Amino acid sequence: MSKHELNDEILFVGDDEDFFGQITSSPLVIKEDVAVLKTSYEKGSIFNRENIPRIVIVDVSNNSIDITRVTKEVLFYKKAPNFKSVFFALVCKNDEQKKELSFLFSTGFYLFHIKGGEIETFVRDVLYIGLKREIDFPRLACAKGINLPLQVGICSSLVKMEKDRISVEADLEDTEEELIIKFRQFPDNKGIVFPVKSSSAFTRYYPMLSTFYLDFPYPGPWEEIGPESILLDTVETWIENFASEFSEGDNFTVQVLSSDFEFLAGTFGGIEDRIKFIFTTSSESCPIEIMLEDKPDLIIANLSRPEEEGITPEVLDFLYSNDFVVSEYRPVIVIMNTPSKSGALQKLFNYERIVASHSPLDKDMFGKLLEKFKTKDSEGNKSSGLLKVNSPYRPVDILQEFYIVGLTEHEISFISQRELPFFAVLHFELPIEFHATIVPPIWTIDKKNDKNYYMALIHGLSEEKLMILRKFINQIIHSPLKEFTAEAVAEKLGEKALESAKAPSETIAVEANVVVKSAPTTKKEVRTLKISGKSKL
Repeated sequence: MSKHELNDEILFVGDDEDFFGQITSSPLVIKEDVAVLKTSYEKGSIFNRENIPRIVIVDVSNNSIDITRVTKEVLFYKKAPNFKSVFFALVCKNDEQKKELSFLFSTGFYLFHIKGGEIETFVRDVLYIGLKREIDFPRLACAKGINLPLQVGICSSLVKMEKDRISVEADLEDTEEELIIKFRQFPDNKGIVFPVKSSSAFTRYYPMLSTFYLDFPYPGPWEEIGPESILLDTVETWIENFASEFSEGDNFTVQVLSSDFEFLAGTFGGIEDRIKFIFTTSSESCPIEIMLEDKPDLIIANLSRPEEEGITPEVLDFLYSNDFVVSEYRPVIVIMNTPSKSGALQKLFNYERIVASHSPLDKDMFGKLLEKFKTKDSEGNKSSGLLKVNSPYRPVDILQEFYIVGLTEHEISFISQRELPFFAVLHFELPIEFHATIVPPIWTIDKKNDKNYYMALIHGLSEEKLMILRKFINQIIHSPLKEFTAEAVAEKLGEKALESAKAPSETIAVEANVVVKSAPTTKKEVRTLKISGKSKL
């Protein structure tokens, strides 16, 4: 494996030998010749220097894994450019556990599976997304030509919440348009309309596309208060009553200018909380912008491959300039893999907080730098209002209206006014509550005009929910919906329908498509339409 490649392997993290065996013996895994490795989480780190897989499946069904620590580890690695391509999936015990862990959809996990569900469907989805290969998919009964609007949530993260303002990280292009946000804090409010104050094509906490800075749209003294209004008293009361949901903030920020990910492998075990890491390369937002906005306490520049790591002459000039180093902000600047000496650089640039090293950046050196400098510069909190990673109130839905085009028990296709990245996770509340991940289309989509057509894979359904969804699809194939509303769905799935949906569904022939519990005969389809777009992997 070269320094910048990941292995086409699956790493299973968990203790369930039977489930691990189901993955290794999967016909798809055997056909695609994919190695499946297994590790427990006792060592406290998913990765090691010898194995950086493209796919990581974390099994938390028996509650033996510290999910908070796993989440922080995933977030740490996802900030490094070369780890962004690692695909994470989560295995849960049941629907209740999945609901409890739904906050993970905004932390780097893209797919959920509930044990007892169809293992081949899960494996197929994992291989298709994680390895980016052409995979055979079965044809399932499809309700086509729905062409009805439906409000859908884009899984996003409420990073900071103060009485007047919030910041949200989301899988949307930075925009000046307004955003409609649905909070778990305010369940009676179906969505608050926020004018976008400012936005940035960079995120500092979660693996998403953009950060949005928003002021609460409190009504003025003469404005009418409606059901969608939010009041200052409501927000202040929530912040006061739920103080335990907020973290103490980051008291030490590290910016690493390096694209070499090997030194990160196995590093997480020695990293403490309350350190924020920012990894930047030339392919991302300008490192100078990050320095100005985040004001990191420690800046590490690895000069092994300066140009490709974003350490351009302009960046170095800025690091040493008087415009950057001012009396109020005096970071420690560490230059790795340089022939210069610390004293020479300090004298040349008249700045005593420069450290030079002839050695390249590696795991041991990284740990020593953190240990040496964090104790000197970590007094006091530099930020407040940050929601904890595992807070159930951190996830929010940014509501978007989609036009639903087609629906099967496994895929949903739709049109969006806004461009969306592949592998963003969506939250649907109709016809049942489920999550779906946007993927390159597995079938040819009849794309007309210049609209944004997308396909998403439905995942993490319990057997009961899957049967209800099958029943709904059968209903609307024979009797199409006139509107996609809760009332219309309830009409299709009355008490009788819901009860019968809990029983094994019978085979129903529909235009040469069939609905059966197990997948029908696989039929190879060539993806003739390549829809371009941003990707999170």
